Amino acid sequence: MDTTKQKKTKVTQELPKITWSDKTIENLEKTHSELEGRPTLTFDAAGHLKGMKLRWNTNTGSKTFVIYGKFKKKTFNHKCGQFQKGVTGISEIESYVNDIVKKHKDRSGEWISNPNDELVTPEIIEEDQKLTVRECIERVAEAGFPRIKVEGFIEIYLSPS
Repeated sequence: MDTTKQKKTKVTQELPKITWSDKTIENLEKTHSELEGRPTLTFDAAGHLKGMKLRWNTNTGSKTFVIYGKFKKKTFNHKCGQFQKGVTGISEIESYVNDIVKKHKDRSGEWISNPNDELVTPEIIEEDQKLTVRECIERVAEAGFPRIKVEGFIEIYLSPS
């Protein structure tokens, strides 16, 4: 009697790929109403848009474009923007991704730097580290705890004179 090995197949929850169009993204509530939570949907796209996904929060209805990549053997995700009908759509995200690709990918399509590293510049770090926690508390106390008394931003009252 001949026995053949049966292939062990993995059962995964593979969400369907969606097309790269504004209309498809607008109609997600109708076409994928069975999804709950915060599913991440993959686009059926190629080229620079490879790795682009749509993170959809079914509770709030927000749809965020996220591009996934691998740099130095570590996976990163970079938020490209939130979908807003008539304001931020496919064309705006495409131009944003093209700018990222020009700066952070080489000709072969490999990531040469992480686009998230660009968000934090040395100037921002230096500005944030000018005051210690103790100095901040002292300034707030000297100003008489302005947040309790005044509506709005307190940085106006705490700026060095």
